[in-house]
Amino acid sequence: MISPDWIFTPQDGHEKPGKRTEMQEHAQDLPFVGISACLLGQRVRYNGKHKRHHGIIRYFQDKVRWVPICPEVEFGLATPREPMHLQGDPTGPRLVVSCSGVDLTHEFDRWLFRRLDELSCENLSGIILKSRSPSCGIGSVPIFVDGNQEVALAEYSSGLFARAFLLKYPHIPGSEENALNTAEDMEKFYHEILDCHGQHELSVAAKQD
Repeated sequence: MISPDWIFTPQDGHEKPGKRTEMQEHAQDLPFVGISACLLGQRVRYNGKHKRHHGIIRYFQDKVRWVPICPEVEFGLATPREPMHLQGDPTGPRLVVSCSGVDLTHEFDRWLFRRLDELSCENLSGIILKSRSPSCGIGSVPIFVDGNQEVALAEYSSGLFARAFLLKYPHIPGSEENALNTAEDMEKFYHEILDCHGQHELSVAAKQD
C-alpha cells in the first residue's frame, strides 16, 4: 500500500473539533507533487528496499504536499518481485520481466490508461520520479536487445509510466531525482511547480466566476 505522506496531522492532539490549525491552513495552500514512493523511503522497490532521498525530502518538506506513486505496486505486482527491464524499439519499448521473459506491456498499458485518468483528480503541480526505473525513469532507462537482457542498446528511453504521464500532462513539470542534485536545481524546479500551481488556481477561480 502506498502511504499518503503528504497528509499533515495535529502534533499534540488538543485541537478543538472544527477549528483549523495554522499548520493545516498553510498545508491547504501547498501544491500537490507526485513522487516515486521509494524516494520517500517506502519499501516498494523490486528488492523490497527503498531509495529515500534525504535532500529532496528536506528541501520540499514545508513547500509541497506529496502524492506517493509506485506504478509497479499499484499495477498489482508484489514486493519483493522479479526485476523488469525495457527492450525492443526505444520509441515504444516493451516492459519485460527479466528472469522469466514475460511481457507485461499490454496489461500495464491497460492499467496505465485508467491510472492516468485518476491522477487528474490529484491536481498535481509537479512530479519527481526515480531514475532508470522501467516504469518511472525519464530518458534514463537502458533499452535491451530483444531476447537478451544482458546486452543493452546504446540508447535510453523513459519508463512506461513516465512517458505516458508526461504525454498526457505536458503542462506539469517533471524531473528525475538525479536532476535535483543541488539546492539550485531544486529551487529552479520548485519555481516551475509554483508556476503550474498558480495556473491551476487561476483556472479554478475562473470556473467559479
